[in-house]
Amino acid sequence: MRTASFIALTLAAASPRPLVAQQPHLTPRDSALHALNRLAYGARPGEVDSVARAGVMRWIDQQLDPDRIPDRVLAERERGFKILDYDRADLAGRYRDAARERQRLQREAAQTGDSTRPARGRPMREFRELGGELQQLAIVRATLSGTSAA
Repeated sequence: MRTASFIALTLAAASPRPLVAQQPHLTPRDSALHALNRLAYGARPGEVDSVARAGVMRWIDQQLDPDRIPDRVLAERERGFKILDYDRADLAGRYRDAARERQRLQREAAQTGDSTRPARGRPMREFRELGGELQQLAIVRATLSGTSAA
């Protein structure tokens, strides 16, 4: 059994054909199509040629730094989202205050035995609305990002 394995390995090593098939050289267009299929949601009309002209590595660099990609359609649509107007630190502080107020109201309701007080949901209402808006914004960005001409 060992002799058969040794002979097979020796013959394979001596064979002029490689054991692993060689990958054909990809053209810039093939490389662009491959990158768009693997790293994005596929190619839109005309995008393969555009990425091939610019270069796949340049396109990948742009995708990793989306602030450099001009996107007028998306920028126009984002103006309607008030969550983008908030300062992160201010928003975090307001959330902390609302969470404390909600906890205070819950303790108060537990002490009085009143679990139907309408004020319980009021402190966090703004953040539930902003959370819904954030979900909508994510969908808009996923849908529109990169659809405008530069």
